[in-house]
Amino acid sequence: MSASVLTTIAGGVAEITLNRPEKRNALDRATIAALSSELQACAGNGAVRLVQITGAGGVFSAGADLTDMQAQVHAGEAANLADAEQLAAMLALLDSMPKPTLARVNGDGYGGALGLLGACRGAPRDHPGGDFPLRPRQDRRERRAALLFDGGDADLGNSQRVGAGP
Repeated sequence: MSASVLTTIAGGVAEITLNRPEKRNALDRATIAALSSELQACAGNGAVRLVQITGAGGVFSAGADLTDMQAQVHAGEAANLADAEQLAAMLALLDSMPKPTLARVNGDGYGGALGLLGACRGAPRDHPGGDFPLRPRQDRRERRAALLFDGGDADLGNSQRVGAGP
């Protein structure tokens, strides 16, 4: 377990917390590797019946860590390809988890955080009225992609309006 990712297991629920609140839980190479490791551990753990991802400090995730990306500018094509493949592998692992997955969106999420959201089977948002009901993600996958890439606002209201949200 890494300091950038914390995992607790209680009552069959594994809660994986992105733990970089000082960076708004931005995803750097170390965090992506730690998240992959924790997902693999949860997939193989018979005591885990549900995997939930959330963020520390009232922020879900700012997406890619821009400082980490800036450091990669001069790294060369092979190193950048390896980083992209590491992210893709983590998202594929999350997407194909043998157990239900939730993105517990507890605050802002941008960029790469939308990849986490899209790879999970559900995404309740913490709010005073309780969690939103979940619908199977496969019914919404294409609508989510259209919402993300049409240039419109990907806020909760628009997501629900087009049937892509929780």
